[in-house]
Order: sequence, then C-alpha cells, then structure tokens
Amino acid sequence: MNNQNRSVFWCALAALLFTFGMTFYAMYSLKPPRALPKDTPSAEFSAYRAVEHAFACSSKTHPAGSRNNDETAQYLLSTLKEMGLEAEFMSTADLKDNNLQLQQAVIGRIPGTDSTGSVTFSAHYDSVPYGPGATDDIGGCITMLETARAFMSLPRMRNDLVFAFLDAEEIGGYGARGFCDHPLAEDIGIVTNLDVRGTKGPALVYETSSNNGALIDELCKAKGDGVLPVASSLMFAIYERSPFGSDFTKFRNAGKKGYNIAYIDNFMWYHTVNDSPEHVHPPSIQHMGAYSMGIARHFGNVDFEAFQLESPNATYFNTLGYGMVRYPLSRGTPLAMLAVVLLMFVIAAGLFTGRITFKGFALSLVLTAGGIMAAALTAFAMLATVFGYENALYLYTVKFTYIPGPEAFYYSKLYCYAFGAMGIAIGGLFFSLVARRLRVSDLYAAGLVWMLPILAVMVFMFPGGSFLATWPILFGALGLALVCLGTREEGISPGWLLAATLFAIPALCLLPPAWKMMQWMLMILVAPALAGLAVILLLNIMPALVLLGRTRRLWAIYPVFAAVALLLVTAGLALSKPSKDCPKMDSVVYYADLTSGAAWWLSEDEQVDEWTRQFFPTEARASIEDLLPGKPGDHYLRAEAPLSTQFGGLNPGSMSSSLEVNGKRQVTMRLKTADYPYDIHLRQVEGPPISAVKIDGREVKEQDGAFSFSFQLFPGEGYELSFETASDAPIVFEALSSIYGFPEIPGITPRPEYIVPEPNTMRSGIHLRSEHIYVKNRFEIAPEITPAATAVVPAEGQGI
Repeated sequence: MNNQNRSVFWCALAALLFTFGMTFYAMYSLKPPRALPKDTPSAEFSAYRAVEHAFACSSKTHPAGSRNNDETAQYLLSTLKEMGLEAEFMSTADLKDNNLQLQQAVIGRIPGTDSTGSVTFSAHYDSVPYGPGATDDIGGCITMLETARAFMSLPRMRNDLVFAFLDAEEIGGYGARGFCDHPLAEDIGIVTNLDVRGTKGPALVYETSSNNGALIDELCKAKGDGVLPVASSLMFAIYERSPFGSDFTKFRNAGKKGYNIAYIDNFMWYHTVNDSPEHVHPPSIQHMGAYSMGIARHFGNVDFEAFQLESPNATYFNTLGYGMVRYPLSRGTPLAMLAVVLLMFVIAAGLFTGRITFKGFALSLVLTAGGIMAAALTAFAMLATVFGYENALYLYTVKFTYIPGPEAFYYSKLYCYAFGAMGIAIGGLFFSLVARRLRVSDLYAAGLVWMLPILAVMVFMFPGGSFLATWPILFGALGLALVCLGTREEGISPGWLLAATLFAIPALCLLPPAWKMMQWMLMILVAPALAGLAVILLLNIMPALVLLGRTRRLWAIYPVFAAVALLLVTAGLALSKPSKDCPKMDSVVYYADLTSGAAWWLSEDEQVDEWTRQFFPTEARASIEDLLPGKPGDHYLRAEAPLSTQFGGLNPGSMSSSLEVNGKRQVTMRLKTADYPYDIHLRQVEGPPISAVKIDGREVKEQDGAFSFSFQLFPGEGYELSFETASDAPIVFEALSSIYGFPEIPGITPRPEYIVPEPNTMRSGIHLRSEHIYVKNRFEIAPEITPAATAVVPAEGQGI
C-alpha cells in the first residue's frame, strides 16, 4: 500500500468510525436510566419499590366501571393514607343535557409550609378491558406512589404536592374532567401528566401547555434537580395535529400549565394481556421518577404568584443524551431561511468558480433522488414480504392506520432495522460507485438540496420541527464550502474530505434519534420512510461515503449491510409463530336480551380460529342492526348463545313510588344494577310521554319525542329517577347496558395462552370490540296509584 492509498484508507476508516460512533451514541443516549434497587435510601426514587405496587393493583384487567377497578381505587386510597398523605376519593356526577357522567379520582396531598400553588401530578388508574394495564397507566400511578413516599420522608417544601389518580381516561377522561372542577385544581401551579403508549423506552415530554417557552426553560433548569429531559418541539407539533387526546387535554382546556410525559416503545404489548406487572420495565419507571422527583423539587419552593410560566412557544430538542437546545419558535423560520440562503450561496459560488459543475450537479440531483426512491421501493417490497402485499397496498392507498393483525408487528424492531440497513446498503453502495464518476462537490450539493423539501414540510406544517433540517443544512453548507475550497483539478485530498465530514455533526445528532422515534411511533407502517431517512442521513455525510468508495476494503461494508437486512427479515419471519409473548388475537362479543331470553355470540373477525370456532361452528354471518342499531353491514359472525344468569340488567329498586298530584302521576324510583356497566342507555319504549324528569333531584333538559338518557359509568348506590306523566297507562323502559368483560358461562374452553383478546389498537374503525358485553332488559311502571308502596312490575319474562 503506497502512501496515498494508506492516507485514503486511514481517513476513510476515521470517517467510518466517526459517523458510526456518532450515530450509535445519538441513538443509545435515548436509553432510560438504570433502575435503582429496593434498598435505595428512602429519600430517593426506586423503580423496583414502585413496581411492587403494580403487582398489587394490576394483576387483573380493571377497566372503568368494573369491580376490579373499584378495588384498584381502594388500594391507591389506602396506600396514600398509610403513607400519611391527606387522601380522598372524589366521586361526582356531571349532568349535561341527556347524559350523566360519573367522574371519579383518588387524590392525595402533601401540604406545603406556605403554598402559593400546587405541584400536581396525574395518571389514570383504569385499564382497557383487553389487558391489566400494568404500564398504561398503572406505570404512572406507581411512579406517583413512590414519589409521594419519597417526599413524605423529606422536609416539607413550600408548595403543596398533589397526586391525582384519575378514573376512566380510556373512555373519555371522566376523572380528569371532574378533577378540573375540584377545589384543589384551582390552586394548581403546574401539572405533569404521566401516561404510557407502550411498555418501555425513555419517558418523552411529547406535549406541553400552549405558550411553552418558559416551561421549556424551567424543564432545562430542572436538570439540576434530577430531571433527565427527552423532549422535542417536533413531537409536540405532530401531536397537536393528531386526533388523539389524554387527561392532559382536559388540563390544557382548563388553562393549566404543565407537561405531558409518556414512554412509547414496544407498542404491540400496549393494551393487551402482555401489559402485565411482569412486563413493567423498571428503567422506564425510573425515568418517570426522575421527572416527578425533579419537577417536584424544582417547583416545590417557587412563588407561583410571582412566577412566569407562560411565554411564546419554543423550539427545543435534545442533542446527545439529555442535553437540550432551545430558542424561541419565532426564530425557526428566519434560521431556516438563513440555512437555505447559505446553501444557495455556496452552490452558486461553486458553480461560478467551477468547483461545482452544472452538468454534474444536475445529474447528481437525479441520481440522489433515485437512490432515495430505490431504497424506499426496496423497503416497500420487504414490507410486502412480511406484511402481505395486499395489506401493504391497502395501507398506503386506503387507510394508513389500519393494522389487520399483530403477526408482522411483534418483530417490528427487527424489520425496522432491516429497512434502515437496506437503505444504507443501497444508498451507500450507489453513491460510492457514482462518486467515482462525479465530483464530490456535485454529489454533496445535490444531497443537501434534497434536504430542502424536508425543511419546507417542517416550516409550513410542523414549525416546531424545523430544527431537524435547518441545522444539518446550515452546517452542511459550511462542509460543502470546505469541499469546494479543497477541490482541485486532480480531485480533493482525503484530509479535506475527513474535515468536511465533521460538519455532519448536527445531522448525526438529530437524524438518528428522529429515525428511532419514527420506529417507536409508527413501526413498520413507515418502512419506505425509514429506508429513505437512512439514505438522507447518508447524503449529509457524502464526503465520508466518497472516502469509503475509494477503498476496496471498506466500501464492502455495504453488501454486509444488505446481508444483515435480509438476515433480520428472515429471522423475523422465522420467529413469527404464535406464542405467549407473540399471541394471535381474536374477538368475541356477548349480547343478551333478558326480556326475551335470547342471547348471541357476535364477532367482526375476518376468520374463525381454533378458539372462536366453539362459538361460530357454522361461520354464519348476518346483520346485527336488530340488536345493536348503528352497526351497519351483514359481515358479522352471529350465533345463538346460552343466556347467562350473571346479569340482571337495570331495574328500579325498592324505593320506587307512584303518586297522583294535581291530576298527574309523579313517579320516583331508584335505578340500580349489579352488572358494573361502563355505559347504560335508557329509553322509554311504551306509554304516555313523561316530563319534569330529574336525576338525583337535578332537572334533565326537556326532549322532543320519547325520553332517552345515557349514564356514563354507574355507581353502586344507583340514581334516583323521577318524572311526571299521565296516570292511566303503564310505562315501559328499555335499558341497554354496556359492560366490559366476558360472560361466565359453563362449558366454554378458555383461550390458549397463544391467543388473546384483540385490543382497540388493531383494525381501526370496526364496530365490534372484544371483551364487550351488551345486556338489554325492559321494566314496566304500572298505572296504579299507591301512596307509598312500590308500583313497579317487570316486563314479561323479566324479574326484578
């Protein structure tokens, strides 16, 4: 090897190690902190201490309205009291038009010495009906319990610490709505909501209240109090444009200031049976604890009455690890314009001086675009292999959020790394070969130009994300200037190329974490984008690619990347067999009409599997609108089922009375049920009109037509219903109760461990969800007038 070749080799090796080292560290630095053991000093947060609570209160599913959920609330309340906090169970009913919503929460408080406003934390304790919810969101609850325990062992701070454990987030945020009207909510200085959309990963500040400049400044300052921030104004910008919401949405609407935090990796266990205490990820809980402990310390002694928590929105992002850059959002567009102008100036200067050629630049624009497209199309082909061609086509042409089944997603991480590796292989090999024919400056300039569409999308659609392209373009333009300066007739020396590679530091700090976040949030659904973003990263390190292309030993790394990609796909396909950790999913719904005695098994599954065949042996399909109006189509599996004795429906209790006053019959009854429904729709189906309706003494808005009313959640003591009507005819009511769970019917074979209930994260837009029970019943109010005795009789076939 002569001196020139030796120089090329060592510069290429240095560039390779630098770019790979930076990329790896940028992604690795997102890792949550080490979880502290149970014997950690009492004043510190221990994730392993916190996880013990998860086993105590989330071993079973506990959706809103269920008996298990009541037990979870009781555990939280008693634990807070045992710790010495002031604790209460909030339960209030909010009446709006013809809807009554039960709003519940467990609230704990550590009084401050001279509070000027509270430092409030919130999480929801209800789960979905498909799994125990040990992370979503018992993960947030146990973080608050451990935080409360730690601060009870410390000297009191000036401000109150409030912990709000909220009910019914999964069905509409009822508990958060109620808490916003609680007296303690009036004194909130800052609120932090702890939520989850996965089962592990770093805790991300993905949303804040509006006008967040001061909030972000304080978040950065709170690093001195132990906060380990992973935050991005791009995440916030994307979330604001999404249709999703959380309990924090209720706080924002109420004008509260604060942060919304969640970890989001391993989506496929989210909302499933595998969201269990055994799968709680202690490092993620430790990261949540770093936020809760640090935020409490940071704001615990401030004077909220004189503290400014509102200023114009900020642009903010992590660099490496927990380091953060922040500046006003209003500077984003000027900085983007500066980057564009600088890049255009350098390209124009290069063209003017001949360091960049018109023909080479134009050809490079086409070739770099071709490299991106080739990687994206190859990734689509790989996606079609693991996901199915028809599913992949439907995904991109009909409904992007539709996930027909879980199989391809359990190994999403393998596949995503395969897409990225293939993108690097195709782009790297292609650009290295092309660089032998074209000038480095031509290719580098063209590559940076293709960053401009990304910048435009960010500036106009997601202004908080403009940093993602602004800084790589700005520094890339300087790197391009260096390449132009070093270009001679005989080419450019390895040293100049290595020096120019250093200007890719912003791209290497920002693009790999963005790739990782995309993989967490959207998984294999964005396979072409994952491969394309990998190629775009290569465009920012074009000088390094040219160096690698000059060495026969090192450019061979690209076929290795291709081989790794194929091996990862092969491994994913080989491992994609149903198991406890990677289960199949199905859905069965139970419907019972207690009045007629008929019951049905229902399902919207596309196929009958080995477990659901016991309910649908003939696989007959039919309409269900006669049972559940508003669910169109005749594609539903439907079969007769035994009538369960488990359910009694909604009925008037023993307090009912029917009295005649001023020529009208005044009826009062206490509606009760022991079925633990999460929703009841009550309507009058026979008899004269009713008026002057009251629920627990509160007037209900008059309605046109027959009486209809909805109860969202239903307390054990029931509600008192009173109304006026004519006295000469019976009145019949019909109730449809919606209940989470599966009926207790003898003879049903349980699901094998490799099959679980399908969660609401699959097949968006379908009408029937697993673990739902619908119970319909009728009851009649007899026409007789009695001074004090009950005058209620059941409808035919219905007991009280």
